[in-house]
Amino acid sequence: MIENEELKYCVLGLTGMPGSGKGEISVIARELRIPVRSLGDVVRSHFNNICPDRNPMETGVFADEERNTHGKDVWARRLVDEVDELIRNGNGMVIIDGVRSGNEVDVFKEKWGDHLKVLCVHSSPATRYERLGSRGRNDDPDGIDDFKRRELRELGWGLGGVIGSADIILNNEGTMEELYLDARRLLEELME
Repeated sequence: MIENEELKYCVLGLTGMPGSGKGEISVIARELRIPVRSLGDVVRSHFNNICPDRNPMETGVFADEERNTHGKDVWARRLVDEVDELIRNGNGMVIIDGVRSGNEVDVFKEKWGDHLKVLCVHSSPATRYERLGSRGRNDDPDGIDDFKRRELRELGWGLGGVIGSADIILNNEGTMEELYLDARRLLEELME
């Protein structure tokens, strides 16, 4: 727990379906010198360390296996100390990219209370499918059926509930320039 309760800070949890633009918000935040920590990076790092010979397309399956073995909040618990350290070092805002379940939100709320805000980046399924097809990450879906399976898997983790209870919704159906301006304005407001 942060020892100085009077400390002014915000932990911003980014949520949204795959391809909605969470990563772009993270890029903008880094430009504003806001530290970003990604739950997906935590998953990928553990996956690469524990199963280096496993197919990267199984990263989501691995994330699910870890949730089943260590609890639905495992990825959040593996990240809180690092975020706490960033706050203790004077960062007024820290972003957690990729919040996917109410269990993760619960861990973060217990740790930071009202200092936690959840931002949902929203885009339509058609827009997200197109983006994922051109993103080029090794765990991106291979066709529409794979896309639908991934959607259902992530919704099964409780992502829909997190999206539905988000404190802030940012619509991302426009251009990159529009997203950049909207996100930058929002982040600057939250840092005040």
